[in-house]
Amino acid sequence: MVSVQLLVKRIRTYLPYNIYEKIDSEFTKNYAGDSNALISESYFDNGLRININHIRKFVHIDFSAKILGRDYPDNINIFNFRDTYKEINNIIAINPRMLYSAQPYSCENVNDIEEDNISETIDALFHISKLQDKYKQCPRPYKKQNDNTSIYLKKNVNTREISNYISIYNKLNELLDTKDKGNVKYMESLSEEDKNYVIEKFSGMLRIESKFYSKRMVRDIYGLQKDYNLYKLLTSSVNVNQVMLKKVYNEKLFECGTVPNLTRSEFDKWNTLKVFNYDLEKICEMLSLMGITRDKSKVKKLYKEIQTKVAKKHESNKIILIKNLINRMSW
Repeated sequence: MVSVQLLVKRIRTYLPYNIYEKIDSEFTKNYAGDSNALISESYFDNGLRININHIRKFVHIDFSAKILGRDYPDNINIFNFRDTYKEINNIIAINPRMLYSAQPYSCENVNDIEEDNISETIDALFHISKLQDKYKQCPRPYKKQNDNTSIYLKKNVNTREISNYISIYNKLNELLDTKDKGNVKYMESLSEEDKNYVIEKFSGMLRIESKFYSKRMVRDIYGLQKDYNLYKLLTSSVNVNQVMLKKVYNEKLFECGTVPNLTRSEFDKWNTLKVFNYDLEKICEMLSLMGITRDKSKVKKLYKEIQTKVAKKHESNKIILIKNLINRMSW
């Protein structure tokens, strides 16, 4: 059964060099020095980037839901992909089967959840995320006029490998941000009627977005085989963002049972946490300056356990809010 639940914001993929029949005249041509040797041709507009490399012989296509114009809030899905293809085909003429059979190496999957108080939800997500180590948090939530507008969580890995991460933000604020040239250009391309329609659709929407930047990561998280293609990706039945949030906010974190009283030693550590504003790095530096040499990861673990105990008792409202959010993401 084909699912319409998988919504994609952006896809990047390579295509064979000889797949296109013709290209739009607006492509920018790049030549080698003073010679007439054509190196590459490129195109950039709302929701679409194309690069044709004549030296390395490949076609790179990067397209997002903005290519759909007024229907941007619907995102890219299996049922509207025909419209997405038409927009691409207007610029570079390719067989639709070639695009469906392409193997994306990057995908940004989204869930838009209607929230009464986006700032409160972001605050809860940020504070409870401090109780786990799998994903690093941003230093603090981004704010606009004292309202929390966004946070991000990046997989905590010690290697230089590209890591997946989750962005959680107020979609309307992000869309109307005048510092984002892509969003400004997109909004300017709309008629006044379409602009108001898009603003209304995104009003009160909390966007949860996960990003993956390699074929292995895309294949693993979407439950695909090694020979996956764009069609199989768009028909995946995996609720990716719910899976990602459950990795951060797992059941152990949500155990809100009876919390034992803190021992004197634990109470001292709790006071230290409050003094240093829950910054575990600063606590480790303080202990080091005091001549207390202990494994940094073990020190952090001790303080995080105290933080978790107290949070389960005093921040149960935040935990319940997050549990409800994750449940509402179900298909």
